Amino acid sequence: MFTKLKKKIEEENQTELVIGIPPPQLPTPTHSRRASDCGVSTPGRSTCSEASDSDREQKPKKQPQGNLAENDNSRHKSSTSKRSAPTSADYEEIVHKLQLIKREKQELERQLRESEQRVELLAGRCENREEIESFQSQEMAKVKHLLLCSQQELRAADERLRQRSQELQQSRNRAAELEKVLSEGGEQARARDLERDKAALEAEVDRLKQDTLQNTARISQLECELGSLTDEHDGLKHTHDVYKSKATTMIDEKDRHISDLEDKVRTLEKRLEGTTLTGDEHIQSLVEERKQLEKKLDESRQHLSEVKTSWSDKINNLEAQIFNLNQKMAEDSQECSRMEKLLAEAQQCLKDQQQQCAKFEGQLLERDTELASMRRSHEEELQRQHALQDSQLDELRMQAADLRAQLTQAQRDRDREASQAQACIVSGVCAAALQGVVAVTIKPTPD
Repeated sequence: MFTKLKKKIEEENQTELVIGIPPPQLPTPTHSRRASDCGVSTPGRSTCSEASDSDREQKPKKQPQGNLAENDNSRHKSSTSKRSAPTSADYEEIVHKLQLIKREKQELERQLRESEQRVELLAGRCENREEIESFQSQEMAKVKHLLLCSQQELRAADERLRQRSQELQQSRNRAAELEKVLSEGGEQARARDLERDKAALEAEVDRLKQDTLQNTARISQLECELGSLTDEHDGLKHTHDVYKSKATTMIDEKDRHISDLEDKVRTLEKRLEGTTLTGDEHIQSLVEERKQLEKKLDESRQHLSEVKTSWSDKINNLEAQIFNLNQKMAEDSQECSRMEKLLAEAQQCLKDQQQQCAKFEGQLLERDTELASMRRSHEEELQRQHALQDSQLDELRMQAADLRAQLTQAQRDRDREASQAQACIVSGVCAAALQGVVAVTIKPTPD
């Protein structure tokens, strides 16, 4: 579209360069009344013929100038023929022309007032558009702030998930240590502790999963709202630019129309004043009027060339804007693909974490079965020992007190060792947790 418009402007420039302006031809002065009448009619015909020739070469918009020249010549002929015997009809015609001029002037004033009202309305609309744009910018800032907050919450959730995974690894290590301790004694108490830890970890994993899903849904909703608001902002900005350009063109057309009407009024006033002039003075006034018209024609051509250059600059600016918008769209598409890739990676990481959690749950179930089997074997062993003790009770009645004392002492030693081992395990877990907290506080947060 822009290339066709450029070609059209270049063709119009070439046609204007080919078209030439005919030089003015001054009439030869005469001494007799009859010769002066002939001289007046001859320049009028020559000007009419020149105007018609130039009008054929130029655009159809400039054809009324030849008609105006012919009307002026005919009026001048009629005025010169009737100048010797003025009647009341001439005065009535002059009065009628003055009334027409007054009516035209009133009409122009009315049009000027209407154009001023339109300009005021357009200024009010521009102010409303500016308020809407400021409101939209505020809404965009709010949406961006919410998006940043949600991203920060997502990072915090990821950090908590990593911490929980570390705690889960630590709990696995603790479970391994507890299994070693359970092999020595105190299997039931430690099994209950493991079950409580398992339930707590499962609840924490479920809570983290729910938080991650909520954050993902909130981020997608905010991204959709941001896209819709961006599209609406672009549409309103485009409409604002269109209304602004229309307002400027209307104001320029109004100013140009007012200047043309003022020129016409001045021309009509000069023509009314020229009715009282002689033949030579009237010819001189017509020549001056022609020079002024030629000067206006040159000014209009120069203005047209300036308008064309300005339009070409605007077209270049629009092409540059289109190129920038295409680049921006490409960048946005790349950013969107990158975000989709990151989202897919996050989902894959979440799936891996879920698989690991399922694997850990399976391992905990295996440990539970092992603990149950160990508990059963231990009970069987205790029952067997009780049976042996019952069978040997008669033989060992004398040594029962010593054995009971040794048994109580052995139980005390075992409980003391178990409490010491549990205290060591708790201190190790606390130290590892403190190291993890210190590492998290020292690690810089990602932007």
